[in-house]
Amino acid sequence: MNSVILNEEMEKVKVLVAGVPEEYRRDVFVAALAAQLLQRSKGGSGSEGQPPREGKGEANEGQGEAHLSDAQLAEIVNFIKSCDEAELITSNILDKSDRTNKILLPLHICNRAVSNSAGLTSGDINKVLLDLGLSVGQGNIATILGSSASKYVVGNKVRKQGQAVRYRLSRLGVQRINPLIKIV
Repeated sequence: MNSVILNEEMEKVKVLVAGVPEEYRRDVFVAALAAQLLQRSKGGSGSEGQPPREGKGEANEGQGEAHLSDAQLAEIVNFIKSCDEAELITSNILDKSDRTNKILLPLHICNRAVSNSAGLTSGDINKVLLDLGLSVGQGNIATILGSSASKYVVGNKVRKQGQAVRYRLSRLGVQRINPLIKIV
């Protein structure tokens, strides 16, 4: 007869085993796995002696990175809609099917209009594009920034899932966008 007893505080895990060694190993593994999952769900680290992992929001706290507020994102949208090149931007970028140019546009305007900008995340770019009436998913934006637009942008750190990367337009990106919005 096999039985596993887990107390609520997760202080001790008792396994009572009677059977063949293969069943014993399986039951011990299941009990250890269950103990780790319960500990993690209660906020513990899942293993003795190791510090708990940091959450997504805590990783960037206190590192001195300037984050753009919703007001600054609205400033980018208003600049795109009201600048002298608004008609060129609409006809050459927003009305075309090339998503790379659409994604590079907020980065270009961020460099021009917003002072002391740390760059834009894929979520920030998504908000700007939604305010402009364009629907490009945040996951698609992140994929494009990591593939076809990667030579036009510079990130502040290496791309990892769940970590926000702040992108800025590179010199090559400026060379790509400028001919599309220059008044001749």
